[in-house]
Amino acid sequence: MSPHRSASNDPISFKFADFTLNSSQRQLLDASGKPIPLSSRGLDALLFLLRNQGEVVSKQDLMAAVWPESVVEENNLNQAIAAIRKALGENQRKDKLIVTVPGRGYSFVAQTENLSRSNKRRFLTSIAVAATLVVAVLFVYTQRTDSNISSEKSIAVLPFVAMSQGEEDQYFADGLTEELLNKLSNLEELSVTARTSSFFFKGQGIDVREIGESLGVAHILEGSVRRDGEKLRITAQLIDVRSGFHSWSENYDRNMEDIFTIQDDISNKVARSLSLTLLENDQIEITSHGTDNIDAQNLYLIAASRLRELRTPRPAEIESFETNIRRTRDLFREITLLDSQFAAAWAGLAESYILSRESEVFDESGSNLSFRQVIELAKSALAKAIALAPDDETTRLAAITVNTGSNGYLSQLDYLDDYESILESNPNNVQALEALATSHSSLSNFQLAAELYDRVRVLDPLSPALLMRGQNLVFLGDFAAAQAQFRQVGNLYPELRWQQMMALSEVQQGHLHHAELWLRESTDLHPRQFQMLLSLGDYGKGMANLRAHFNADDELQRELMELEIAMWERNYDFVFNAVDPAEPGLPMEKLKIYEDALYRTRRFEERIDLLFQRVEFEDLINKPLLLAPSRYAELHAALQLSGKTEQAARLAQVMTQLSREYFPIDSHAGLRSSQEWELSVLASKGQVNEALDVFEAMVAEGWRWIAGNPSTDQGSTIHNSLYWFEDNPALDSLRDHPRFKELLNVVKEDNARMLAELDSGLSLQDIIEDQ
Repeated sequence: MSPHRSASNDPISFKFADFTLNSSQRQLLDASGKPIPLSSRGLDALLFLLRNQGEVVSKQDLMAAVWPESVVEENNLNQAIAAIRKALGENQRKDKLIVTVPGRGYSFVAQTENLSRSNKRRFLTSIAVAATLVVAVLFVYTQRTDSNISSEKSIAVLPFVAMSQGEEDQYFADGLTEELLNKLSNLEELSVTARTSSFFFKGQGIDVREIGESLGVAHILEGSVRRDGEKLRITAQLIDVRSGFHSWSENYDRNMEDIFTIQDDISNKVARSLSLTLLENDQIEITSHGTDNIDAQNLYLIAASRLRELRTPRPAEIESFETNIRRTRDLFREITLLDSQFAAAWAGLAESYILSRESEVFDESGSNLSFRQVIELAKSALAKAIALAPDDETTRLAAITVNTGSNGYLSQLDYLDDYESILESNPNNVQALEALATSHSSLSNFQLAAELYDRVRVLDPLSPALLMRGQNLVFLGDFAAAQAQFRQVGNLYPELRWQQMMALSEVQQGHLHHAELWLRESTDLHPRQFQMLLSLGDYGKGMANLRAHFNADDELQRELMELEIAMWERNYDFVFNAVDPAEPGLPMEKLKIYEDALYRTRRFEERIDLLFQRVEFEDLINKPLLLAPSRYAELHAALQLSGKTEQAARLAQVMTQLSREYFPIDSHAGLRSSQEWELSVLASKGQVNEALDVFEAMVAEGWRWIAGNPSTDQGSTIHNSLYWFEDNPALDSLRDHPRFKELLNVVKEDNARMLAELDSGLSLQDIIEDQ
């Protein structure tokens, strides 16, 4: 049994909200002292939750505490929790007392007073733990309630259960669910939870009322599917989340050829049950199908479901990716043979080719196709989809996938107008909405990106993409909200790298020791962890971390590790002897390290010449952002310090203007980027006092890394993993100035204090409690 407090500890009384629970008298009392009826098992379950207030209690632990000598089904616990909720009147409360943490259990989140003895430490700690562990669902619930998504005209479509056991039966059931979800999503009056959040609960056996509460919807549509040859049995039921009663239910015993009729009937009856006003366009959406061919439609349900799964494979699915993408490709091919006018099938085939472009693809004779041949197949399939349905959302999204996947110089940034156009016609298209938010984040439009992710959060509150919402909040400087978002996603999807995002938030505040602890919890080694350790002053562990990061079995990685270690040890002769910049086919990674060694040793002319062999100076002026921001700062310093002041001035003018546009100073990341760029330019020009003023502001605002920026390249102009900040040639004019030494000592002393806290046993739990 997990180390939770037992339900049968010493007698104790709890006061919470308008209630008091007395364990010795086994009574739950309302505000007036009147007893509230609750079964013995319900009292035991409530008491166990109260004793573990703020913690996530698993269903297994709850059942073991309430039924210690019996083996019971989970349904018994569901009934006990439902009875507790009813006794506490949770359907009428705005503030939730008990929340469901999907896939994990329950938590009592209301503030609780122990009437039997003073326990302030326990109380404060519980609140901190609650903020950390329960935010996964409580955060989602409160945000969706604020946005009024839980109106009467809101629904989540849960994955229909496959009752037959054939290989493709579950995909068929999932595909049918998605078809219904998509049809309902196009009804203007109805708010529909997106697929990711609805499918999160698949196979978990959670009571639909709890799911509805977690998603903030008023209704749940669920059902089951059984296929037996040409026979088809589908059950569907619409459930009112508040009462738990069926608003409507239906059994369909039909043949496979009736699949269209069944889908249309379910959609229409849901709409009528929710009193939706169906306009002509709504009726068209409900009854429209991409094909009249029953066999093509049935296969499409399977193929589309498979394709959705392959777009973002979970870690456990990556090994089977090759097999699954091949099967999906074959299904789409078969569908297009059954109905050559089925536009969505051609779009799916095009996308499946793009997803498999790095895999082995064979033609009908069994010959292995080249990368270019696969791309051509994708483009050919896309052309047929465009010819048949150019304005269809599926076609337009497939076109973006094919174009970005086949043209290395294109990215999502080239399709902002397309995403916006799709969203104008269907504001509920989460795929387009997430892509648009990601694009604006890449453009450093952090505020707009965060607002777009807020829309994603309303439609798809359990989406893993909300990790990016948190990142944008970090760049905006809203660290508390960012960390709440990271924890929520991490609790739902532990395999995602949410701990690295927590580290990003901490390091941007100058809390390098907190960031280091989060990175230790990460599921894999973070490539910048060694820089954090170096900035904190632990050279030994930093170098050990660097060595551990690289794959010793990979020759290039091993050589890069040796070169990078040599740079950190200031052994520049090793780099110059190991790398020949004139070597044909020299990997760019090696060349960049060689160029950094030239810069570090103040061989500016050679550094500039090497760069201009690849890039024209005028292109840097006329086509900015050809290089990373740190490279522009480096180049400006090299030009300025080598006497090429005219070129340096032109570059500074362009980059200063660009930094204001690309890194808006009303954001945390933008302000820091502008400061770092200004510091580099002023110092390399010898404007010492102005540069020191900028540096002092940076230190005051939490700038603490002296070994490059260990968190992210976003918005950084001084980030470079191959030099210490204190050795940066751009800052040579400041090096001996007393004020610079004093400021640098402030940073070093603060970092030494943080390292000492780590060495003394600082833990994440300590951080959580302090917060």
